[in-house]
Amino acid sequence: MGYVICFVVMLALAFVIVAQRKTNKDAAPPAKAPAETMPFRRNKYFLSTAEQSFYGVLKHAVAGQQDIFAKVRLLDLLWLPPQAKNKQRYRNLVQSKHVDFVLCDPKSLQPLLAIELDDSSHGRDDRGKRDELVDKVLADAALPILHVPAKSAYDPRQLTAGIQQALGAKPQAAAMQK
Repeated sequence: MGYVICFVVMLALAFVIVAQRKTNKDAAPPAKAPAETMPFRRNKYFLSTAEQSFYGVLKHAVAGQQDIFAKVRLLDLLWLPPQAKNKQRYRNLVQSKHVDFVLCDPKSLQPLLAIELDDSSHGRDDRGKRDELVDKVLADAALPILHVPAKSAYDPRQLTAGIQQALGAKPQAAAMQK
């Protein structure tokens, strides 16, 4: 008799489990909350008018010898060795800093030269301190930086000569002529 009661209880329990599973399958899936709309909007322009003007001259000045990247974060150019102490402190120093342009080797994409387009804002004290920090960080990492004063027009030959000088190459005779 005990086996029969045990059998009936187990059968009833199995019936309840199967019925519950069937009910759960037939039920509509829970409604998903509507996806949040992000407030971001695409910029109309990636570069400022001054940066865009300089970029065109820079393309001409490098004549395909280097690839040009714009608005590059310092943390994408640099790394900290494993034995470096206070890593987070150093990351914090540069985490929101970028340079206007970077010239890279076209085959390896190794950064060769950082370029800063210095507009009137670079004369401010806070900007001067920022520039000193960026210059020091890049010098310590052995990545040269070229500061170019922003102006309404640029001479590509002068820019080529400045780039070659910053890269340690001898300026070509054609680049020195005006």
